Amino acid sequence: LLYYVMPVVTGETLRARLERERQLPIAEAVRIAREVASALDYAHRQNVIHRDIKPENILLHDGSALVADFGIALAVQSAGGQRMTQTGLSLGTPQYMSPEQAMGEKTIDARSDIYALGAVLYEMLIGEPPFSGATVQVIVAKVLTERPTLPTALRDTIPPHVESAVLTALAKLPADRFESAKTFADTLTNPTFTDVAAAGRSRGMAAASTTSVAARWGLVGWVVGIAGLAVAAWVWRGTGRQDDQPAMPTYLNVALADSTSFGNIDPLGNQVDGMSLSADGRLLVYAAGTGRGVQLYRRDLGDFKTTPIAGTDGAYAPMLSPDNKWVAFFVGNEMRKVPIDGGTAVLLATVPEPTGASWSRDGRILVAVREGDMLGWVPESGGAITPIPNPSRATIYTPQLLADGKHALVGAVGLEFPGGIHVVDLVSGRL
Repeated sequence: LLYYVMPVVTGETLRARLERERQLPIAEAVRIAREVASALDYAHRQNVIHRDIKPENILLHDGSALVADFGIALAVQSAGGQRMTQTGLSLGTPQYMSPEQAMGEKTIDARSDIYALGAVLYEMLIGEPPFSGATVQVIVAKVLTERPTLPTALRDTIPPHVESAVLTALAKLPADRFESAKTFADTLTNPTFTDVAAAGRSRGMAAASTTSVAARWGLVGWVVGIAGLAVAAWVWRGTGRQDDQPAMPTYLNVALADSTSFGNIDPLGNQVDGMSLSADGRLLVYAAGTGRGVQLYRRDLGDFKTTPIAGTDGAYAPMLSPDNKWVAFFVGNEMRKVPIDGGTAVLLATVPEPTGASWSRDGRILVAVREGDMLGWVPESGGAITPIPNPSRATIYTPQLLADGKHALVGAVGLEFPGGIHVVDLVSGRL
């Protein structure tokens, strides 16, 4: 008879302990991380990448850490080396996946496991992973574009060298992380280690690094700068500046009630444009959620009052008409409009998987459609979509019309097309 022998591990998973204690003593967290790093270092020297390091896969046997469940690693090997990832399939757990793993990169090396271990150590110290969210898409967007909150900002007793080590392990680019798990482990006990670059990246370089990371991973427009597209388009078309002198920035603060959260997630769980600012900068419409669901709210910037807009239940991705008398929005796959003061919604078009829209001064609405990678026009009175050519075959997100009405800012990405923010010609469709 064939039989299979496994060791009996008496104890619990790290997840069970974190659920019970939430945060671990700093010395204990460092010790567990070093033991996991030792196990990973051995695996990496055997050319095995775990790919799914997380608290559930770390067993505590008599207080010592044991790395378990190499299932994904073995599945990849059994499938023939890199074949499972050559399709761009992401394998792992979102909260602990490295940016390159989240984007389905073909080549994953030891530094991806180091990132995951950095995320686990962060959770042991802080009580939650570096990035979390309601959906996988939201988490992945944060992994790709955001920097983790400084550990010492949440727990000031963490030694500086431990914080620096965690931030280095969590670097967006593999080249900026530790070269090996052993180096990571050694650094955790080296009080002289200080990675100024890692600390700087987390403290104040998010805006610049978002651009470089987006370029590196081909990130789509809906996570590069949705609000930025709206504000940039407003500045371009609303100020009417013809010289090179930069316009002064305007800062807005919209206070939400305690029971209300900013709502900018479409029914598929994708992040979309959640606000619309009028061309004159005096009126803001945004989507926000309460226990009763999401709807649109208006805020006249000369007043402190925020008013819900009747007839917009379930709305997302709002867009104001040029005269500020109407607001259009999406509910599911339907594009509708209501008067700015609220009322009965009017159906304009059925749009399969919309990713945003922008209202033109000539009586049309520019809409981006994920299905078929299409950009097109819908009459403001309603009707079918008139497609715009898409010679680059890029997927286009969150369009914002510019002053001439012939171009728009869009987020775009394609298989052979660099992701980022682009200007599209609305006649030829060229980016």
